[in-house]
Amino acid sequence: MSKLLRVALIAALMLFAFGGAAYALDSSYVTIVVNDDGEMSHYLVRYSTLDEFYEKEGIVFSENDIINVITNYGGDKNILVPGCITTVEISRAFVVNAKVGNSMEFIEVKPGTVVGQFISEFERQHPGLKAVYDGYRGAELTPGQLLAFAVPSTVDESAVVSIPFETLKIENNDLDAGLEIVAQTGVEGEKQTIVRKTLMDGQEILSEVISETITREPVAQIFHIGTKATVAPAPTAAPASAAPAPVVEPRPLPGLGEQADLNMLTIVDQYTLEATAYSPESVGKTAETAFTATGMRAEYGVVAVDPRVIPLGTWLYVENYGHALAADTGSAIKGMKIDLFYNTRREAILFGRRNVNVYILAEPTIELVELAPPVDHEDLSAEYENLVSE
Repeated sequence: MSKLLRVALIAALMLFAFGGAAYALDSSYVTIVVNDDGEMSHYLVRYSTLDEFYEKEGIVFSENDIINVITNYGGDKNILVPGCITTVEISRAFVVNAKVGNSMEFIEVKPGTVVGQFISEFERQHPGLKAVYDGYRGAELTPGQLLAFAVPSTVDESAVVSIPFETLKIENNDLDAGLEIVAQTGVEGEKQTIVRKTLMDGQEILSEVISETITREPVAQIFHIGTKATVAPAPTAAPASAAPAPVVEPRPLPGLGEQADLNMLTIVDQYTLEATAYSPESVGKTAETAFTATGMRAEYGVVAVDPRVIPLGTWLYVENYGHALAADTGSAIKGMKIDLFYNTRREAILFGRRNVNVYILAEPTIELVELAPPVDHEDLSAEYENLVSE
């Protein structure tokens, strides 16, 4: 190779080397990275502002697009600083579909808009319309999502609702300790409610109570808890040569109205009730025509009770009255009351009004059904007071 050729080759290599280095060291270029909804693009440009970059490169936005600019320098982010890197992140707006009847509206929304926010704004712009939507309103909208709207209708419905009764426990020193009896049976109350339901396309979207009226107050259930101490008889040792105790045959139960020894009866419960008395005449009948609400002929030993306290057909023993059967009712015999039948009006008047001990017996109950509504039993206690005062 001639000397002249070698000089030319060296000169060309030096020119190439210094020319590339000059380009690499040129600080007038700006690096821009664009992330457009996940699509990445890189630019090496000599623009002075981002607005110029957008215009020259044909990048356009809608008013609902979200643009985030990140730079590695401070100051105005629209200014491009040579030698620095600028990142542009673009989240594009999208369209959701709002259906009203048979028509459809296509509405552009910002990315990240939640369902509830969109529904509230749409209902504000369209008074009278409500969204038919039972999903989670805190979720973000998705492109092309369909939301339906309609005019709501209301309907009022009446319903009877039960009111629970309360349960009370009361200590009773007249009742042996350890015994617990139902002194008053609980009865649920009732209230009439008006419920207004809002319907959308036949679907219930809202239900609210607009009125309540109590038609029957609840009756508390009352338990009597025995607190009377019982003294057990001291055990006695039987003589070693004592003969076996004789077998005692059960005593026949007393007849209706007969007196009996309480120790010979099997008692399961005990009440202290307010007692009155009635006779055939006090219910407008004669001895031949007096029948109870259960269809039995009224006679001495038949008593009227509140079936919620003492069920009909229950055998009783009434202090100073005798063996009795709960087989009648009375319009005024409610709660802890009992009305005792006497064959004559005078006997009923002389009984007056007093508290009596009533013992529930273990005898099998008789199946009795109230065939007629309770009738008025004449209150004879006033005549008793007059009789005593005379």
